[in-house]
Amino acid sequence: MRVFINGTTRPLPGPDGRQTGFLKIGQDVTGQRATEAALRASEARQAFLLRLSDALRPLTDPAAIQGTASRILAEHMDVDRAYYVEVDEKAGTARVGRDHVRDGAPSLAGEHQIADFAWSVEILRRGECHAIADTGISPLVPATGRPASAALDIIAWAGAPLIKEGRLVSALCVAAAEPRDWTAEEMTTLRETAERVWAAVEQARAETRLRETEARLTAFGEASLDVLWIRNAETLNFEYVSPAFERIYGIGRDEVLQGDTLRNWLDRILPEDRERACEAMERVRQGERHPFEYRITCPRIGQVRLLRDTGFPIRDPGGRVLWIAGVGHDATDEAASAKQLKVLVAELQHRTRNLLGVVRSVMERTVHSSTSLNDFNERIGERLGALARANGLLSRLKEGDRIDFDELLRSELDAHGALDGDQGPQISLSGPKGIRLKSSTVQTLALGLHELATNALKHGALSQPDGRLDIRWSLLTIPDGSPRLRVEWRESGVHVAVPETGDAGNPASPMAPQGYGRELIEQALPYQLGAEVDYDLASKGVRCTITIPLSTSMNEALPATPQMHG
Repeated sequence: MRVFINGTTRPLPGPDGRQTGFLKIGQDVTGQRATEAALRASEARQAFLLRLSDALRPLTDPAAIQGTASRILAEHMDVDRAYYVEVDEKAGTARVGRDHVRDGAPSLAGEHQIADFAWSVEILRRGECHAIADTGISPLVPATGRPASAALDIIAWAGAPLIKEGRLVSALCVAAAEPRDWTAEEMTTLRETAERVWAAVEQARAETRLRETEARLTAFGEASLDVLWIRNAETLNFEYVSPAFERIYGIGRDEVLQGDTLRNWLDRILPEDRERACEAMERVRQGERHPFEYRITCPRIGQVRLLRDTGFPIRDPGGRVLWIAGVGHDATDEAASAKQLKVLVAELQHRTRNLLGVVRSVMERTVHSSTSLNDFNERIGERLGALARANGLLSRLKEGDRIDFDELLRSELDAHGALDGDQGPQISLSGPKGIRLKSSTVQTLALGLHELATNALKHGALSQPDGRLDIRWSLLTIPDGSPRLRVEWRESGVHVAVPETGDAGNPASPMAPQGYGRELIEQALPYQLGAEVDYDLASKGVRCTITIPLSTSMNEALPATPQMHG
């Protein structure tokens, strides 16, 4: 043990004044020297750690942090090698991201099998800094591990392990190419440096994960058609809204995020919905997950839009609500579609009831007027076919559309094979296109046209080679301004004898619709459609005029012929 003495020496004079000796007074300052040395070492270590922190602070890449720390440590400790190794004992691997070596020695950067350096990992598992002065003779290094260490010039070695949650996760190691006695100060420096490097690497990774998470959330928010929003739970002011806010609300995000953002938002909500929206915000702030609806005015297009929000709380680890967040969905189109669907379902139910009533009436009348089962089958098939064609036209309509009379007429004549192209050789059609019928009149009018066409084909103008069928229609207005459709059915060239009278004073002729057919034309059309019917059987064929009320709004664009009543 070295001892340090601090003293003074002075001469001792004799009686004759000559120097006879010396007086030396000494003080043991070994402890003082040790304290001063420790202080200098501590100051040097702190200066080193400060320099290390300054160098690592701007770095964000974990590998760069490892490389920089290894270089600065190697320079400070004057070693040939320094490296930070991360250990995955479950996978059996140890990875060096980046190391520092002197004079071109082989780098350890890369992934290694733990088994290749089992002796060093075994030492590090103990959880304490450990140093080996000479790996060639140390009992801690097995003979099988010495050649590899020598090949890497790892003769003197020291390592500071990082044990987290009872597991070896990483270590900071240094090595020299010559045997070396490591000092306690060097071990302290190595241990403190290891903690700082581990913290810097983990912080860099956490910040990288955070940036990646923020990038994913940003991409998610930018791609979302719904509004994603986050509010401060205390002030209820927005802290984030996604780009969809601009499209749905019609104002820029910068505008809504400035000033009193809660007031900016409430100003967009219809007054009658504001209280409900505020109550919903308060429920979410109290910790509930709560869906709610409200309407806003979009200033860009002046449209009222319906929003459906789902709000939920975001809590800290202690359970306190720090933020409230939510997803705002623009349900305007969905609500309109639901309303339209409701109307369509009601219309379908109405049409179905009407159709079933018509079918029932047709069935009953056809049964009574049929002479046999075959006769019934033929008649009911034709009449149901007419209904099917009319309903086929109705089913293809879009909302607000109506069937045109000329379309209905041509459909019926086509079904009988009476038309060749626009007109058959025996048929003349004349009238304006686009006279729109009420949907409620289509089925009954289709049955009336079917009866007239069937009679013309079986007994009338279309059953004889010289017969002619003239169908003309026009749009009339009566004095009160209401529109009417006038249809004139004229058959000619029919050779048949007309008796003077039949039952009820009507001509009884094979070419006249009998039973239900005539009853439909003369009675059902007036009763169900409010139509005026003039039916006459002349010597050369049927003459029938039908006048039907129309909707004023649906036929405003068509020119009409005034009709005078005297």
